[in-house]
Amino acid sequence: MGEPKVHMAGGMDSLQSLLQAIELIRLELEKTGRRFFWLDTEFGTQIPRFVPAYGKRFANRVNAFIDREIAHVWEERLKDRKLDIAECEADLNERKQIVAALEETLKRRKANAAAWEASLNKSKRSPHSS
Repeated sequence: MGEPKVHMAGGMDSLQSLLQAIELIRLELEKTGRRFFWLDTEFGTQIPRFVPAYGKRFANRVNAFIDREIAHVWEERLKDRKLDIAECEADLNERKQIVAALEETLKRRKANAAAWEASLNKSKRSPHSS
């Protein structure tokens, strides 16, 4: 990432200073153009963006937007999960049909083997078998 950089973040209290420092870290990581992630590449650094407080109305609007976006993401994930489930069900049904066909084939083969065995046993007992 290059040479170490020292930055300062100040605030009205230690929490605000910490939040601003975290925002600065997020910005510095983004500026590198490199991809950073912890658990999943899809979500990037997972360092949330600092949103300044410009009054209760602003905070309510931002929070409502975030809530809508979160709901949208989860709806999309649920939709994807349902598609995966449907694909698994289709695969399972196909495999069940294959198993049923194999069971039917096995049943026929057992019946044929039993008929052959009965015929063989009958010919062994028959006086003309030698």
